[in-house]
Amino acid sequence: REKYLVHSNILFKFASSNNTVLGTNEKAAAKVAGHDLKGLVQYVNCGVRGLRFPMMALIDYMGYRLVAMSRLPISGENTHVYGSSDGGKTVKNHKKAARKMERCARQLNLTTWTAGLFKYLAKPLHSAVDIEVHRANRAFYALDFSRAFPPEKLGVASEIPQDDRQVKVRMLCALLRPELVRSNRTPLCSDAFSSFLKHEPKRYDLEQDVRQATERLHFQIIPQFAQFLDSTPKHMRRAVTKKLSGLLHDKGINCRHLGRVRSFVQQRYWRNILLLEMTARVIKEDVRALWRQKMCLMH
Repeated sequence: REKYLVHSNILFKFASSNNTVLGTNEKAAAKVAGHDLKGLVQYVNCGVRGLRFPMMALIDYMGYRLVAMSRLPISGENTHVYGSSDGGKTVKNHKKAARKMERCARQLNLTTWTAGLFKYLAKPLHSAVDIEVHRANRAFYALDFSRAFPPEKLGVASEIPQDDRQVKVRMLCALLRPELVRSNRTPLCSDAFSSFLKHEPKRYDLEQDVRQATERLHFQIIPQFAQFLDSTPKHMRRAVTKKLSGLLHDKGINCRHLGRVRSFVQQRYWRNILLLEMTARVIKEDVRALWRQKMCLMH
């Protein structure tokens, strides 16, 4: 992401797709930025004493997304004590920082695993390898939460993309919701199905746990939610419709699975409502794409 510092205390990060993974997928870039805020909120809500976080806001304008963050009193590798800042090549695991991240992991139902690209530099972590913790002013500051939660296992309820880049994009964008992770019987690994896990002895078991969580979402939770909609009394339909997205999220269902929910629904009312919701979301993305085209023509 392109970064800009304004008034010495606000850092703006432009959610751009100009990198080797996302290609030209601006929608994916915006999604990753949204995951960053979502992960931050979940870690803040853990309330671990001595672990501090930046203030963050998302700004959507003309089809593009900006991330606005408060500037932290950190200085790169000089203060970096936990996680990796170079894509897993080197991993740091400061004892006190690790204990705080472990407390968060217990609340979020995340497990511990050995992370790193090189065996002799890999270390046990309690979070995604690219979540960084810095130590400054006798406190710990955490940032970079876009991969705070595990990705869905591809191929469980849909075909695996043929293009390797599309697979990587899905791994960054199609994450399991925190509500689903919390409700899982076993703690899950945020780095599942990635090369960061290559030196973890229990890699197969950790990835199998995420696969089972994905199967539970598609073959148990989603059908049950469809039954809930079908059984909703007529006088309650309007109230349920108004908070449909929230109800989906409470059950750990991502809105990208609205089509799958609809495939299980029998009542015509709910099939129409779900189709309307999906159509509105597609139109929103089309409008954002048109805005981006207009911006390009203006510049």
